[in-house]
Amino acid sequence: MIPLRWRVTNRVPASRVTPLEIFFDVVFVFTLTQLSHVLQEELSLVGFGRILLVFGILWWMFTGYVWLPNHVPPRRVEQKLLLVVAMFGFLLAAIAIPHAFAHGATPLPEEAGEQRRPVRPAAS
Repeated sequence: MIPLRWRVTNRVPASRVTPLEIFFDVVFVFTLTQLSHVLQEELSLVGFGRILLVFGILWWMFTGYVWLPNHVPPRRVEQKLLLVVAMFGFLLAAIAIPHAFAHGATPLPEEAGEQRRPVRPAAS
């Protein structure tokens, strides 16, 4: 049985950026535009702090996935699939950003059998 290797050592490092890597960057830029829209809606010190918190996490994730294709150029199907999965994760994060700090936002989905009670306004 031939051992599977993640990194092929006898090849020359990639000198050009692949279209997949460029598309990954475009998805990250979309994530940043979502952050700017949220900041536009809540232009305050608290809103800036929230955006900075989310941006810090996204930047940390992005730098890891930028380092990976530079260290191990995506030539094999498995490596390209890893980038596609990461892109999908960033796309989900971009879609969730506008609702991340909304009232009633929960980090985990509610259980299937649990019914959500409507919030009744307080009597005045």
